[in-house]
Amino acid sequence: AGTGKTTVEIAKMLPDKEVIALEPSKYMRIAFMSRLVEHEEVRKQITVLPWTVKQYDFKEEISGILCMGVLGHLKEERQYFWEKLDSVLKTNVPILIGLLDPRFLNVPKGSRISVTTQGRIRYETYITEIKHVMEKSWEWLMTYKIFFGDKIISVIESPMEWNYDSAENVLNELEQANFRGIKLSDTLLLVRKR
Repeated sequence: AGTGKTTVEIAKMLPDKEVIALEPSKYMRIAFMSRLVEHEEVRKQITVLPWTVKQYDFKEEISGILCMGVLGHLKEERQYFWEKLDSVLKTNVPILIGLLDPRFLNVPKGSRISVTTQGRIRYETYITEIKHVMEKSWEWLMTYKIFFGDKIISVIESPMEWNYDSAENVLNELEQANFRGIKLSDTLLLVRKR
């Protein structure tokens, strides 16, 4: 779920649905919980769990899945994830998958990639280091800076591993796992269980 920006918007659009958000990174969960403070209208609707896809049991009936910027974090869990979804999802349950824009793989070190404000607090995200380690694997060092006005009040560095796949490769992988999908854009796929 990352920082929860998309999750909050989905919850607003679907006020009668419970939203389960999985986020194993404590830094992302802290940002997510801070965001929820601003959105009382969806606070009771969203459950944020500190789990990976392997730790969640997927026992409830699921009406849709949103995977925005998730697949690149999954390595050996990815096949497990598809198998688990194939076993628990009903036919035609939609899965919206957001992929990393490949331009991010060539961003210069030190680039600021996001800015968000909350009252007088400003959150900035930087790519401090980026290293191509194998054919599809990358290592990034992300730096999160929190400002009060112009004064930095906190800096958090978080290493991140990423496995990049094109939309076509992900669709082929899903085809083998009993899903059918379409490419909505270079970074967005709509997939359904067969």
